[in-house]
Amino acid sequence: MSIYALIVKKSKLNIKVKKMLYISLIRPILLYAVPAWAAANKTERLKIDVLQNKILRSIVNAPWFVRNSQIHSDLGIEPIHNQILITAHNFFEAIKNSPYAAIRQLTDYDPTVESVVKRPRS
Repeated sequence: MSIYALIVKKSKLNIKVKKMLYISLIRPILLYAVPAWAAANKTERLKIDVLQNKILRSIVNAPWFVRNSQIHSDLGIEPIHNQILITAHNFFEAIKNSPYAAIRQLTDYDPTVESVVKRPRS
């Protein structure tokens, strides 16, 4: 049985259990190796947001007209893009505060800077 079968609307599990399944099994997969790809462009990060919204929408069996922000507040789950920024920030702060000089010099990360890579002009 897949995890999807446990969280769809036909599942007999209540919302509290589905939420715990999301928090303990699905969200860690979405946040895997966040420091490595946290600086990805906005379009790529948006794909993760869309996936989270689809999963949460299926957990509560919400119709199309219910706002994602309402689903997030009802479940008490913050959007994944906030979680991405927090996790990446904590990781890079830990690097800055490392007792080893070589580790401190590894990176200079600023989550507020958007990476802009444009197509070369011909």
